[in-house]
Amino acid sequence: MKMKAFLIKGICFGIISILTLLNSAAFVQPQKIISDKKDIIEEKNMLITMTPTISYIPSSNGLPTEGQWKYDTRIGDVNNDGHLDIIRLRGHDDFNPPDKGFQIWLGDGTGNWNKTAIPNGDFGYGGTAIGDFNNDGYLDAAYGVHHNEDHPLIGAWLGNGGISFTEHSSGLATDGETWGMAPLDFADFNNDGWLDLGVGSFGCCNGIRVYESINGGENWVSRSTGLPHNDESPNAGDRFVWEDINRDGFLDVLMFMQMSISGEEHLIWLGDGAGNWTTNDFGLPFTFLWGPYGLDTGDVNNDGWSDIMFIKTLGSAEVPVVYLFNGTGWIEASIGLPNTQTFGPLAFGDLNNDGNLDLVGLEGYLMGSWPNEAEYTDVHIWLGDGTGQWTQLDEIATEIPGWPESVTLADIDHNNYLDIIISSDQDDYEPGGIRVYKNTNPADQLGITMRQPLGGQVFRKGGIQKIYWTSSIPSGTGTVSLQYSLTGNQGPWYPIVENITDANYYQWTVPNVNSNTVYIKATLYWNEESASTVSLKPFTIIGQNTPPNIPVFIGPTSGKPNEQYEYTINAIDPDGDMISYLIDWGDGSTSGWVGPFPSGSPVTLNHSWETPKTYLVKGKAKDANEVESSWSATLLVNISISSIDISIKGGLGISIVLKNTGNEDLIHIPWSVTLDGGLIIIGKTNSGILAQLKEGEQKTIQIKILGFGSPIISIRVQDTLKNATGMVFFFFIFGVK
Repeated sequence: MKMKAFLIKGICFGIISILTLLNSAAFVQPQKIISDKKDIIEEKNMLITMTPTISYIPSSNGLPTEGQWKYDTRIGDVNNDGHLDIIRLRGHDDFNPPDKGFQIWLGDGTGNWNKTAIPNGDFGYGGTAIGDFNNDGYLDAAYGVHHNEDHPLIGAWLGNGGISFTEHSSGLATDGETWGMAPLDFADFNNDGWLDLGVGSFGCCNGIRVYESINGGENWVSRSTGLPHNDESPNAGDRFVWEDINRDGFLDVLMFMQMSISGEEHLIWLGDGAGNWTTNDFGLPFTFLWGPYGLDTGDVNNDGWSDIMFIKTLGSAEVPVVYLFNGTGWIEASIGLPNTQTFGPLAFGDLNNDGNLDLVGLEGYLMGSWPNEAEYTDVHIWLGDGTGQWTQLDEIATEIPGWPESVTLADIDHNNYLDIIISSDQDDYEPGGIRVYKNTNPADQLGITMRQPLGGQVFRKGGIQKIYWTSSIPSGTGTVSLQYSLTGNQGPWYPIVENITDANYYQWTVPNVNSNTVYIKATLYWNEESASTVSLKPFTIIGQNTPPNIPVFIGPTSGKPNEQYEYTINAIDPDGDMISYLIDWGDGSTSGWVGPFPSGSPVTLNHSWETPKTYLVKGKAKDANEVESSWSATLLVNISISSIDISIKGGLGISIVLKNTGNEDLIHIPWSVTLDGGLIIIGKTNSGILAQLKEGEQKTIQIKILGFGSPIISIRVQDTLKNATGMVFFFFIFGVK
């Protein structure tokens, strides 16, 4: 009876102990993580968006407060320092040498601006475009002007990082342009991987031209078949916009035009990717207006189609209107917008980061009486609700000298909110100028928001598309890596570019892949912290290829300095294409692309490291179409001249004693324990990473066990293996040797 009672007590004790172990820290329950980055809480299927109050302060120190400033103000990182700069042309009053050519103010990321005299030409009075048209990583610029001096009416200039600009205008303004050209922008209309140039007439007479870039601006050729030309003597609006209105993967041209001969008015010319253009306004009701009257596009109701806004005449008023596009026609969505006053430049942008486009509009008006009458500008904001209804906020600035000429949105101070940049003017050298109104939300935590693409777009392989984001950085600047997924917003993720300066935009050459569930992920890095964002909805890429699978990458995880070690990488391409490989050795060097090799054939490469430390080593593949795989899993390779003594002790569980007998500290030390044989219920396999073992330091790893029998105990620390035997009885092990 005593023996039976003893056995029952023992079994009960064992069960209670097992339950205790199952509830202990050895069995960690998944944690619920709530992130407050970007003020979004996501739990299960619930999404709560907390919209902060938005307000603005003037941030225009160093910018001009007089002069003429017609047409768009462009914002970009001219000198690659991570801070956005301002580049544009002056207006009619460009008579003095410092007022000619591109006018450039370098930003410091806080709202201060320093005008710089980067050498360029003596042209002026027109529009400006920016983009990297030769794909060298530096921002380039183009102009269309009325005052061309000894330059063509349209010109393109290569930048080299804020030092100088060099003219590359061969072939531009050779298609009958006579009076002047002005509003213009870069885009890749034929999807050949080079930015092309679209430009409209300076007011009257010349119509619209599209110039194809040949080999990055070595030459330019007009591809303007079907666009309004001089024979119609057309009157032109003040904005040129590229947009794929019908989502066929080919860019279309948007610009208000009034044909003086026929009297027809048009806005949209659909492109076929080959330089042929066909008028189709899809029944949009509009009336041509002279002057800086707003035109912008964006997806107001988040349905994937680009919508449009512009200025419309209502009696004596000129007011903003919005029309939603559904692929075949337009529905007005202007509830809440004004029906009085006189407005001009307009811009779409998500100002409060709630996922819906908002609207900024500039009002122009006169004060005083002749001959002391003066022109002024007010800045208005309407918040959108995603359905086409708008709520007006208080004006953020009033009685700004000059008539409104342009409005641009960009995050100039890295607080993850769009700021407002405007220009206004009167007569030559009279009060007006360029002004910046900075959002006042603090950049107190790391965050990043995708601005474009957000979903619904159709891209074609080989074309250039621009990716835009904004970021919040508590101080200084960060770097950004971009990836894309073909199968949803959870990946796998394929690389676009890594660790670029956080300038809020990137020119992406669309890979030759085919999917209608493409997403883009942007990751911001700063001070060993990171934050990520993913485009809200899928978009489409039209291509004929599939990326290689993620490579399998294997090799030693420890070694000694200046000794060669062998690593093997292998990937399979779903299309059977030949594959090349690149390995990042973690020491600032790579293997370079090696190959190509047949799909699925292992490739072995050797490498040595000079300095003792832990290196993060990884590899990736690319196929014959230059489409890259995701990175492999990272190998942690510990290069050391130190040694570790391993001793194994029994008792309550297994004690592994590690001592660093070398002459340097060790970090990130992998270890594993395996018990083979006997009946082991708990503790059969264990592994982990020892964060640090300093020179001469000794640490003990304690392993809990439950079982019976005489297993072989195998201990591996880095690449050192030590075996022992012992007798396991319940939670104890005896006779370890």
